This record gives sequence, C-alpha cells and structure tokens, in this order.
Amino acid sequence: DPVAGAVLAINPSTAYRMLSDFVKLNKGDYVLQNAANSAVGRCVIQLNGSGNQGLFPQSAILGWFPYSHS
Repeated sequence: DPVAGAVLAINPSTAYRMLSDFVKLNKGDYVLQNAANSAVGRCVIQLNGSGNQGLFPQSAILGWFPYSHS
C-alpha cells in the first residue's frame, strides 16, 4: 500500500521538525506531548528517549488518568 509506505518517511521527519524547528530545546528540557500513542508520538519518544538529545519526553494518552477525582 503506497499510503502506508509514505507514513514510514513522514512520521519520523515530522517528529524531528517538531523538536528542532519550533522552539529551542536545551539539554535537560522536558518535552510534553499529547496523543503520545500515535506514530509521531512514538518517534518523538525514540528520538529523545535514548538520551542522545538530553531531553526527557513526557507523554499523555487520551483517556488514561493515573489519579481518580471521584
């Protein structure tokens, strides 16, 4: 499927551009992302979770709440 194949190139480059083109991130900064279970979210984690950039990815997934307010 050509569309599925295109995603393999688009998602990593989108994650990289989000981390490098919009705001200056410094070593030790935290990166908070929503919808972290998407393919782009996973790429953000892979790009920074290894410690190569010195960033700490923090991810939120819609519908998952660690604390109950009831």
